[in-house]
Amino acid sequence: MSHPISKSLELPIDVLESIADSLVGFPVDMRTLGTMSLTCRHLSSYCRRHMFSTVFLLPRMLDDYEGRHLERHLRLKTMENLVASSQEIPSYVHSLVILMHSSNFNEEGFPRLLKKFGQIQNLTLRTLHVNGQRSFTNWMEMPHETQEALWSLISQQRSTLEDLEFYNFIDIPTATILTLTRLRNLRLMESQFHPVMEPPHNNLLSEEPLQLESLAFTRNYQSIAPIFYSHRSNSGNAILDLSQLKLFIGIYDPSPDGVFEEEVPHLLKEMGQLENLDLSSETSMI
Repeated sequence: MSHPISKSLELPIDVLESIADSLVGFPVDMRTLGTMSLTCRHLSSYCRRHMFSTVFLLPRMLDDYEGRHLERHLRLKTMENLVASSQEIPSYVHSLVILMHSSNFNEEGFPRLLKKFGQIQNLTLRTLHVNGQRSFTNWMEMPHETQEALWSLISQQRSTLEDLEFYNFIDIPTATILTLTRLRNLRLMESQFHPVMEPPHNNLLSEEPLQLESLAFTRNYQSIAPIFYSHRSNSGNAILDLSQLKLFIGIYDPSPDGVFEEEVPHLLKEMGQLENLDLSSETSMI
């Protein structure tokens, strides 16, 4: 049975689609998109693709927060309810930002939800700062179920993920990026890799080096060194092929031995297509 509103529609469906397209990018019109999605089955799917193309997942600690959230910020409880009622919703999400907090750990719902996403193009893992206090998420100290869920989330996007960002994450296993085949942009903000090369499941490992177009980091050279100098254990290939890199940004703490400054000329020789370079510290500019 069609929705009663659909009986009064007189505009062609392609006109309605163009109206929905025109509303994208205007936060105040998200409610309008939601209303349009109720008019008929076709528009329901069409509008939801816009509504859920970008999602910010709030941590579990905010499930009961009654204040107003920014547009596209969803409580975990809300997202779980949406997925329970419409299982296709995770397939509409192409940009996913996960705000991490310890309240996500030691509970089953968060890992279960992460395994639902399979079409992500842009993924950001960002540690939530509480009361203005900077905090970090240590990958190695997360519960096993949470680690497995994040492994699964990243590896399931092996052929779609193009942008990956970490904010205030430490001890990220280098192997997290070994399954990816289309990654083009990697940002490591106040975060660091750990030279762990063996993922839980080896059947999805890619043997070819990643050809990044942009690479950015802030912290220190050691935080990103593992992906420069580690090799894939299955093929012996380097993790990165820097020949296609166009943008390289590093804001780093200078090391006493100046090891990064010594390595820069060797790295630059591999970056044959580099167009933009910004390497700086508190005491020097390269």
